[in-house]
Amino acid sequence: MPVDRTDVTRRRVLAFWLVLAVAWFATGAIRPLLEPDEGRYAEIPREMWLSGDWVTPHLNGVAYIEKPPLQYWATAAAYTLFGLHEWTARLWSLVLSLLALPLVYAFTSRLRDSRETGLAAAIALAASPYYVLVGQINTLDGAFTTLLVAAVFALVLGQREPDAARRRPLLLGAWVALALAVLSKGIVAPLLAGGTLAAYSVFTRDFSPWRRMHWLPGLAIFALIVVPWFWLVSARNPDFLFFFFVHEHFMRFLTTVHDRVEPWWYFGPIALVALLPWLWAIPGTIRALRVTDAAATGFRPTLFLGLWFVVVLVFFSLSGSKLATYILPCMPAAAALLGPQLLRKPRSIKTAAATTAILILLTAAGLYIAALRRDSDGASLMELATWAGLGVAVAIAAWYWSRRPAAAAADPVSWAPVAIGAVLAWQFLLSSAAALPPVRTTKALVAEVRHLVGPDTRVYSVGSYWQTVPVYLGRTVQLAAYRGELAFGLDHAAVGEIPTLEAFAAAWQRDTDAIAFLTPGAQAKLAAHGLPGRIVASGDRSIVMVRQ
Repeated sequence: MPVDRTDVTRRRVLAFWLVLAVAWFATGAIRPLLEPDEGRYAEIPREMWLSGDWVTPHLNGVAYIEKPPLQYWATAAAYTLFGLHEWTARLWSLVLSLLALPLVYAFTSRLRDSRETGLAAAIALAASPYYVLVGQINTLDGAFTTLLVAAVFALVLGQREPDAARRRPLLLGAWVALALAVLSKGIVAPLLAGGTLAAYSVFTRDFSPWRRMHWLPGLAIFALIVVPWFWLVSARNPDFLFFFFVHEHFMRFLTTVHDRVEPWWYFGPIALVALLPWLWAIPGTIRALRVTDAAATGFRPTLFLGLWFVVVLVFFSLSGSKLATYILPCMPAAAALLGPQLLRKPRSIKTAAATTAILILLTAAGLYIAALRRDSDGASLMELATWAGLGVAVAIAAWYWSRRPAAAAADPVSWAPVAIGAVLAWQFLLSSAAALPPVRTTKALVAEVRHLVGPDTRVYSVGSYWQTVPVYLGRTVQLAAYRGELAFGLDHAAVGEIPTLEAFAAAWQRDTDAIAFLTPGAQAKLAAHGLPGRIVASGDRSIVMVRQ
């Protein structure tokens, strides 16, 4: 009986996606939540879940309105359905980051009329160390990237579609995705999308894309999705509009008020590392930008994607506030551009696998050396070595597979083990880094002192705010001698704060049942003045003292 090759191919592709999905979630339930972001984006939904206030996000009991609520809503919903766990805290970020991969596949397949090219593009993204690492951490960037890129991809497909009836749902879908991106991270979404469209029009002297945007129904849909929350939160928090739009957006971009100062070239090396397995394909990709692939409408999708990459990179390079995760929206578009180049040189999969294995090996060695220099205990060294060893083993296995003749064929499905190996290897390296002092989590520290915290025990955080403590402890803390990013909430809180170490010492003297997480510096200053209590635990970044 003859074999249906199309069916076989579809089955192989489906198997690839299923295995990749399993690999993507491999460590999400066992890695501790890291400071500060994972703690913050787990704690805000926890407080939303418990309080029932789904309008004003709160962090440690005070209003925290730096970011919109979409991820908080999704995570609080996960807590409601499945309970509070590390994997439910990460669920929204992991799911949305993963969805970018089939999104790149579907978009590139349709754009190039080739499933093979689409799969090559998805594999290029899955093998990016930068994309995997950022996508595995519970921040806003993974989900924001998928939503924003969905808007950009829908815009590109809509603009190249000559049939108005088929164009309309694509462009209206772009408006929907753009609105969800705004609810995920703010007005940077329309600034990037609009900036790229403007750059395209200036570069090509073609302003017709603006006339095809379905402005009236698009803006109506956008407003229907975005405006309700902004209106409600503004009604409950009168200073919201100034704080959110001016302080958190314009001042973040134009000034250094957020103290995240980096040189203008900061994102250049990050972009190179992100594309490291595919650096050889960059010259061919750049040459492809000059080739006119205009659709019947005159729109040039390849040029638009290239401009998207440049605009995102330049925009954040000009910002006064820089974090390594900001340029993640570059990556899906870069993968879509790389796909055709990978198919032209299928043997390069071996180079990509070797590059990944070498990078994994060097990173693992660096982590272990750093642990030795920091006098890590034997248990930490063993944990780090185990995870790092697993990462190295998987990366080497993927490289060995890439040397098989089948992997060199122009069949991207045969490259799947390289992509899956990269996803697993970088997760294992991320798990090993969690065992490296200074430990950027309080999970073990909280577990050590949990038995000392009763229902009436007062819990202090002195000199800093460890954002994973409330998550693992299951309760908020009393801040002392620290404001940080909670300044807005503290200014508008009904409860008083403890502004200084002296004020904390006075409160501590009155307590009979209390526990305090202190920075080493704060503890040393207080000890010099004879602060009562005993130290019950200590980590690399905090000391725990009880008053009982």
